[in-house]
Amino acid sequence: MGNQTNQEQMIAEQKEQFAKIIKQQMKNRNLTVRGVAELIENFSFPQLTRITGGKNYNIDTLIKVLDVLGLELNVTLKDIDNKDSK
Repeated sequence: MGNQTNQEQMIAEQKEQFAKIIKQQMKNRNLTVRGVAELIENFSFPQLTRITGGKNYNIDTLIKVLDVLGLELNVTLKDIDNKDSK
């Protein structure tokens, strides 16, 4: 990850956070990747492995996975006032 831009790093960190939460919820519900994939119509387990592996995926895929795990996506404003003050 040596040559990543700040934006690329931020995206990678967000994906890792999503993956961590999803994996924890799967563990809490005693579900495997295949088990989750089987609960979603027209879904394959490689789609879920992209999410849990921090790879690229589309928002529809993420929302389907979150829904079946009893999770939801919330968007909040981040505090950017201090970042631009230099």
